[in-house]
Amino acid sequence: MTSATFIPGGNSDTFQKVFSSAIEDNKAIIVPMQILGGNPLNTALTVGVTALAAPTTALANRRKLFIQNDSANRNVYVGGSAVTTVNGILIIKNGGSIELDVTEDSNWFVIADGANADVRILEVPR
Repeated sequence: MTSATFIPGGNSDTFQKVFSSAIEDNKAIIVPMQILGGNPLNTALTVGVTALAAPTTALANRRKLFIQNDSANRNVYVGGSAVTTVNGILIIKNGGSIELDVTEDSNWFVIADGANADVRILEVPR
């Protein structure tokens, strides 16, 4: 990447215009959290071979959910309450992640291919 663009405030329209331009120019973007919608919530989970809600309690008015597999030797899978290592969406070990557009009442679950997988969750409110 050749340079970074900082958005000093503004709104989602401002963000979209700068984001689109930066993608075309191969630039990094530094985005203040107020554009993303307020105070995010971080959660850490230890996941095993039984599906676990991710997170256990949803952030009020959330709109985005980021799930990262921080485990060095375990793959993690995401899906609904019946997620398994066969039917879930794979999040690879060593930092693999997924971004989901969600609502406050949507329920997401994770499961690992073994014990003690480290998972990080970031919820972003509206």
